[in-house]
Amino acid sequence: MPYDEEKIKRVQEKSALPYKLGGWLGMPYEGDDGCLRFLHIAFAELGVSVNGRAPDLRKDARLFREVDQPQFGDVAVFQHLPMSKYHVAMVLDWPFAAQCSRDTNGVSCIDVRREPWSRGLRSYWRFKECS
Repeated sequence: MPYDEEKIKRVQEKSALPYKLGGWLGMPYEGDDGCLRFLHIAFAELGVSVNGRAPDLRKDARLFREVDQPQFGDVAVFQHLPMSKYHVAMVLDWPFAAQCSRDTNGVSCIDVRREPWSRGLRSYWRFKECS
């Protein structure tokens, strides 16, 4: 089941719109696993249910498979970034991804080819139902 074009458009729009105007940019980082919580919100918008909490990470991981060529909706996994041991983001239109961290004051769009993201990027994962 590839993502519905209307849902893709909605996620892309929310990723470009400020939080105070109904989008996600600048949505505050919450808790110790705010990046996972953000993925929960973004995937819910696409009709995919993930727990979005660190304790449930292994259960959520079973829903995904590793891929070489990233596309919209894939999860970019980062490790050993200056700001955190692990981090995740959702690919919007490669190389751009939406992510949430304390260091960016909440949700922001990043270019995964730039530092520090490029140094910490480890893999991409796709929801199995979209393969």
